[in-house]
Amino acid sequence: MTSGTVAVWNLWEEIPWLWQILSSVSAVVAIIFPFLDYQKRIEQLSALAGKWGTLRIECEDLWREIKNHPDPQSLEARYRKVRETNGILEEIEVTMPEDKALLKRCFDEVKKTRGLD
Repeated sequence: MTSGTVAVWNLWEEIPWLWQILSSVSAVVAIIFPFLDYQKRIEQLSALAGKWGTLRIECEDLWREIKNHPDPQSLEARYRKVRETNGILEEIEVTMPEDKALLKRCFDEVKKTRGLD
């Protein structure tokens, strides 16, 4: 051990309440920290909801093309792009928090920004 480590260890023994307070503060910060970046998570979920909406529109457009031009070979590339986008969004969604209150707040915010209240 270095002399600094020994000196600090001696300090902890002489002032036990200090390390208890620091430990408590550390625990509280560890618990509260995930909630501090709430706005960023809302923005991420709102963006994801918007991308899912865009994908839904792409699927509707593709379905309309299939009905009007039932040539499967000409639609294959478009179908693959829609499937790829779906896979990417599902991967992103898995990493998002499973916080029901946050999800509802995000959903409400997206509805409000799109005038769907």
